[in-house]
Amino acid sequence: MAEALNLSIETVRTHIRRVYHKLGISSREELFAMIASYRIG
Repeated sequence: MAEALNLSIETVRTHIRRVYHKLGISSREELFAMIASYRIG
């Protein structure tokens, strides 16, 4: 993702941490659990 957007890896990590903070989660697993209820199918 960083390369595609011409950003450093640390910049991407910072953005991910900020999104997690705003969502009140701390891991990718929690993110997937949160969005699982919105899946169709």
